[in-house]
Amino acid sequence: MNEFRFESVNKLLEESFRKNWDRLALSNYQGVSLCYRDVARRIEKLHIAFEKCFLHKGDKVAICARNQVNWAVSYLAAMTYGAVPVPILHEFKPGNIHYLVNHSEAKVLFVDDVVWEGLSADEMPGLFAVVRINTFQLLYSKVPRITEAREHMNEYFGKRHPNSFEPEDLNYYKDSPNELALINYTSGTSGFSKGVMIPYRALCSNIQFAKHVLPGTEQPDERGGHAPVRPHVRNDVRVPLRDDDRGPRAFPDKGAESEDHHAGFGRGQAEHHHRCASDHREGL
Repeated sequence: MNEFRFESVNKLLEESFRKNWDRLALSNYQGVSLCYRDVARRIEKLHIAFEKCFLHKGDKVAICARNQVNWAVSYLAAMTYGAVPVPILHEFKPGNIHYLVNHSEAKVLFVDDVVWEGLSADEMPGLFAVVRINTFQLLYSKVPRITEAREHMNEYFGKRHPNSFEPEDLNYYKDSPNELALINYTSGTSGFSKGVMIPYRALCSNIQFAKHVLPGTEQPDERGGHAPVRPHVRNDVRVPLRDDDRGPRAFPDKGAESEDHHAGFGRGQAEHHHRCASDHREGL
């Protein structure tokens, strides 16, 4: 294997979106499918919402929901904006979710209805907004500006892209090797959940490893998959465990082994369903 050379993960995503604009990217099982252009459009609208809500680079965005296409959209939107996604297991009890949202200092929470039923915004005072992940509708906002931004999202998008939204319009945040990419929390089987701080170099390493061991992944396949997107969306890193009882902890990761536990990019889960979705069908 060639010597490791870091490349911006978000710029790899940007390149992949451009090359595969009209190809299938994401599918819900026996449900909606999104082309790369649809994913990019949703990401762009979320970026506008983040700006309107004064979300800064490095701020945390928690995601606590079952696997679905908008899980991946939310994850990618946070990362390509320069924010830090924080995946949280949706099987956790409400008290654990409250704790991890607070512990990670998340400003935004994407959540599905089943999870939200047991949660309370009052228990997560640091949140600016809670978003229903399947429709991107607001469930809670701390200030009127956030509500106003969501209500006028299409208007803002139209002003930014008055003619059309094209591959050339993409300009994602350029990350650096030691910069924090995401925080993963363990399942807590040995006690409290622990958080691991994963740098971009770990994600880049996964991508380069996948390109090395999977022949032909430099080119799109006949069903639309493209390697630079797959490895870090489907595979983050295995998180180390620490046996103590001092509550959740965040600490730097030392390795970059893969563990498949996120919504998949590339080949659709429903092979027969190749029709790409328009934004209004899913709330954007």
